[in-house]
Amino acid sequence: MQETKVLVETKGTTGEETISYWFDLPIDVAEFEEKLGVGAESGDYRIIEKVLPYANEVHEHTSVYQLNK
Repeated sequence: MQETKVLVETKGTTGEETISYWFDLPIDVAEFEEKLGVGAESGDYRIIEKVLPYANEVHEHTSVYQLNK
């Protein structure tokens, strides 16, 4: 089975620390919010790397909920 994971990074504002973390799919929303400190429904994160068989369909602003589908 092929590995499926994404590297998600928070969008830090000036003076804020940027946090990134690799998540295996499907992403546990509670774990996502705990590790990154941002809500899964917020626009405060972006996907910066991906290891997916359908990588062309996933973009920087793809939501956690879209990834889990």
